[in-house]
Amino acid sequence: GGCCPELTVEYRIWYNGTWSSWIDITNDLPYNFTFEENCTHILEIRASDCLGHSTLDNETFFVNHTIPKIEKIVVDRHLLKKQKIVVRKP
Repeated sequence: GGCCPELTVEYRIWYNGTWSSWIDITNDLPYNFTFEENCTHILEIRASDCLGHSTLDNETFFVNHTIPKIEKIVVDRHLLKKQKIVVRKP
């Protein structure tokens, strides 16, 4: 073995059935990802060094920005007087 100070980090994204090209982010680390579209996105990140060692990480993101709807059906109007409904974001 040996010591290799050079490292390359790249990513690509699967979206709508297609992989993007590999994008080099070596000089931009740490790097933040944001997915705006409602869809399933697969993020692959690979890192390699000058000795030929490499690793690949694969993460799946399920994105849903749809605002939730709450529907309440009241059968007895007397239940409305002191009833409190609290909705919290998970």
